[in-house]
Amino acid sequence: MSNPETVKVEIEIPKKLWEALTWYIRLTEYWISNDEEERVCKKYIVDSLRQILDCEAHNGAQDAARFIERELKERLGLGS
Repeated sequence: MSNPETVKVEIEIPKKLWEALTWYIRLTEYWISNDEEERVCKKYIVDSLRQILDCEAHNGAQDAARFIERELKERLGLGS
């Protein structure tokens, strides 16, 4: 039975991004075990999206854009 309070979303991301995400998740408090990898990564994505939207809602779109840019550069090792 589906939850009327949620929406199921399916996305495709580049393999390199997924590998970077799983590597990063293993270094965080989100990590539980290899058996939980996909579930934990999905939770991290949802939590990150909440933070980004909260930042945008309270600080304006430009602040959120800078926050997202900083986070992605750091997580993907793209430099500053």
